[in-house]
Amino acid sequence: MGTLMLKLEVRYNLNYLSSLMKKLGFSYQKARFVTDRQEEEKYELERKTWLEETLPAIMEKAVEEKSVVLFGDEVSFAMWGSLARTWAPIGEQPTVKTSGIRKGLKMFGTIELEGGSFQYRESLAYEIKPKSLRLLKEAGLPQEFLAILKSLKNEKYPTQKLFMEAIYSIADNVLIESYKPPPYTQVLKYAF
Repeated sequence: MGTLMLKLEVRYNLNYLSSLMKKLGFSYQKARFVTDRQEEEKYELERKTWLEETLPAIMEKAVEEKSVVLFGDEVSFAMWGSLARTWAPIGEQPTVKTSGIRKGLKMFGTIELEGGSFQYRESLAYEIKPKSLRLLKEAGLPQEFLAILKSLKNEKYPTQKLFMEAIYSIADNVLIESYKPPPYTQVLKYAF
């Protein structure tokens, strides 16, 4: 028995395609991630073992030792912002202001299993780099203050508080306070 082959040249208006897809049972959606595990049965078995044996044993030991069970994870936030698609008039590309300095805030957090308390710690290294000194010079920071900051060049401080303490330890408080008004605070905010 032969196969009948029929070629239809059907053309649709581009504006009609979304209506046609809807009529065919499709909708416009964002995809979601799913695991690419080849051994799904093994994964499910390990998960069941964790929930029914491992976790209860950990909980029991925590009670015996009068300790807590914490679940933790880390995350990194880009401080230069992010770009996404959006609607704008034709020919007018949207803009987002940025300092242009690529630095990120890294955080580690834990949630306590029984009470649900949340604890976190941030890790952001404050450091005076040659580019920072150049930005501060361009902003008009006086030479005597730049010289003080230059002595801290390439030293890293885990928090802004420790960074400011280092500055105060080598500079006169009156000198620092006299240079706090804008534009220096704005430049200091992005320079380190």
